[in-house]
Amino acid sequence: MSRAQDKQKKKSKTDRYILTPLIPKEDAQLGIYEDALDYVFENGKIRNIALSGAYGSGKSSILLSYKKKTNKDFLHISLAHFDPTESKAASAQQEESEKNGADNQPEISKISLLEWKILNQLIHQIKPKKIPQTNFQLKKNTSKARLILATLSTITFLLLSLYVSMFVKWVGFHDALTVKWIRLGLHFTTCPETRLFALFICVLLAGVGILGLMVLQRNRRVIKKLDVKGAEIEMFKDSDESYFDKYLNEVLYLFENVEQNVIVFEDMDRFDSIAIFERLREVNTLINHSRKGKKPVVRFFYLIRDDIFTNKDRLKFFDLIIPVVPVVDGSNAFDKFIEILEKHSILDHFDMTFLQAFSFYIDEMRLLINICNEYKVYYQRLNEEKTDIDNNKLFAIIAYKNLFPQDFAELQLAHGFMFTLIDSRGKLINSEKLRLVQEIAAITEKIECANNEHLENENEVDRIYKNELEGAQDRLNKSGSNNKGDAQKTVDKVEEKIASRKENLRNRTKSGQAGLRRKIASIEKKLSSFVAGESGISSREKTLTKSLII
Repeated sequence: MSRAQDKQKKKSKTDRYILTPLIPKEDAQLGIYEDALDYVFENGKIRNIALSGAYGSGKSSILLSYKKKTNKDFLHISLAHFDPTESKAASAQQEESEKNGADNQPEISKISLLEWKILNQLIHQIKPKKIPQTNFQLKKNTSKARLILATLSTITFLLLSLYVSMFVKWVGFHDALTVKWIRLGLHFTTCPETRLFALFICVLLAGVGILGLMVLQRNRRVIKKLDVKGAEIEMFKDSDESYFDKYLNEVLYLFENVEQNVIVFEDMDRFDSIAIFERLREVNTLINHSRKGKKPVVRFFYLIRDDIFTNKDRLKFFDLIIPVVPVVDGSNAFDKFIEILEKHSILDHFDMTFLQAFSFYIDEMRLLINICNEYKVYYQRLNEEKTDIDNNKLFAIIAYKNLFPQDFAELQLAHGFMFTLIDSRGKLINSEKLRLVQEIAAITEKIECANNEHLENENEVDRIYKNELEGAQDRLNKSGSNNKGDAQKTVDKVEEKIASRKENLRNRTKSGQAGLRRKIASIEKKLSSFVAGESGISSREKTLTKSLII
């Protein structure tokens, strides 16, 4: 095979397996959002802005597209989401430790962790040279050339210091040398001018060293106390401020040195903490107060879901709220399905009725895209093994995997709801078949009772049971509290007889007979579908389930 043919084969294979990334788009249609964001940047009083919408509604895509279109520079802070199971486990472990007295350290709160995450991401997005005084430094490789220069400078300072302080002994040592060419080569070192020059170099090196130490002391505070003959001199007093106060000071310092004037906070709402929004609003106020008249206004953008605030407090917190209409919801999910499946060239794999019913369960664009991505991988992989599968069922199980990943993981271990459902399929079918047979028997019995009914109309029924009903009701009215229950049962039995015979009369009519026979035909159709499809469907489902688990 030639190289060109090999390249063409690889290219066609790559095209066949192409997937759609889940990252936000940079070419989204902005429309009204562009006007709204333009207004934000034109108004210096708008500093805390919320883009509010459901998960997957396109908030990040709007900001990225606007950023690309206007060439504005944003600093993004994206926070990870707590795993609820891990959080509960950690809390339980912490409580147990406190009970046993094993851990006396205070528990780190969610708000403190959020503050640290924000600080950490700020530090990693600012050049270290711009924030030398921060208490939090990034680890970086020290230049080998700087290490060599520092080593040589130290050795030179030590040698010259010895030379200057022991100059007289050095002159005596020089005069005692017996090798003539060595004594002549070092003769210049015995001159007072050379000693003076060496002293100048020592002072210069010492000055550079002291300057470096002072800069390090200012930025890092490496020396806090000096003890001179028992007299303690405190150079920098330890701060008594709280953790948050220290954190706030760090944030203010970092924001003073950040290059961007727009900070975007993403995924903070996943922590369900309102307090962090209050802290950040305070930070924004302090930053802009210190920048007043000196630097541009700093704006905070918050990408949040609509229900993070349960009341109207969000109207007090944000200067402007821009609602984001979801790209995918129940009203347009089917159309988006068609669009994405056509893009992936797999629309013809599915039944339209199935897709239309299925689309009601998908309300997020990322979810839809990822289901299509995973379907393509599974479809290609199973086809390579020549596995006979139902594409609709494969698509459904992939969707289940995305909607309920934990249960799907348990399915692979032969546990969970889905496994129980598949494993109990035979029992469920038999139970449903028995129920349908019993329902047919009950309707057949109604037809027989209707045919055996000899009364002509409902008035005759009322006349026949009038005396019996009145007698039962009279006994009920006259019975005491102890006998009231039995008397009521007698009245109920008479009323049931009346209702049953009137139903027989209605069922005996032509329309009544036709209605009952239609019900029997409908149930028999369901029953026959169970019987006819039981073996074939079961084998395909087992094949599909086995393929997915493996």
